[in-house]
Amino acid sequence: MNFAPNYAEIARVLDEFDGKEFSPSTVLDYGSGVGAGFWAVNERFGSQVKDYCMVDPAPSMTQFAMDIMRGDTNDLLFRNVSFRRHLVPSLQTKYDLVIVHRTLCELASQESRLDLVASLWKRTNRFLVLIDSGLRDAFEALIEARDFLLSSGTQLHLEETRNLLTEKNLMNRSVETVLRDRSLSDFERFSLVRDLVPSEINLPTALDPATVYAPCPHDLGCPKLGS
Repeated sequence: MNFAPNYAEIARVLDEFDGKEFSPSTVLDYGSGVGAGFWAVNERFGSQVKDYCMVDPAPSMTQFAMDIMRGDTNDLLFRNVSFRRHLVPSLQTKYDLVIVHRTLCELASQESRLDLVASLWKRTNRFLVLIDSGLRDAFEALIEARDFLLSSGTQLHLEETRNLLTEKNLMNRSVETVLRDRSLSDFERFSLVRDLVPSEINLPTALDPATVYAPCPHDLGCPKLGS
């Protein structure tokens, strides 16, 4: 079941938060398996986590995770943990930290992977942590998810943008010219409109805008793809 190496992988990734004032009170662990993610998070953040939701479709994995958490009286030692086989359909509940460990590469198609990434990003308040193996297909799945989040966050819904800016009395010739210009990329169009309207206006995009926190120090293309 690889508890120890999985714990080590997740704990190492959580080390990226060193020096950052971040303490999640809510955590979603998707594809939680036997619970290595919980123990890594608990070791780092402890009682600061008020709600830890573990999602795994395999009952045997969940049962093993629960057994590890039992005390001498057979009761669960941690009252802040909940277990589910599937995500709650509603997007109302969001989490400060969402962890996806060695799950993306298990999905057969690009569509299913990106659907999952979009669904989890919509449930994320602060950080979505994607972790996988060092194999080439796993690396490519991570890059695929990274690029999808970055590009979707700059893909404007044009009609919704027009309606919003008209309602705010911000629609003008300059903005309309940018929205109509088909030679622009999604990123170029988003950046130009972003510069033309007040920063407090949340532009309607395919997904909420994302930025890479770690390990990359940028949102540009990954140079490792060429190696």
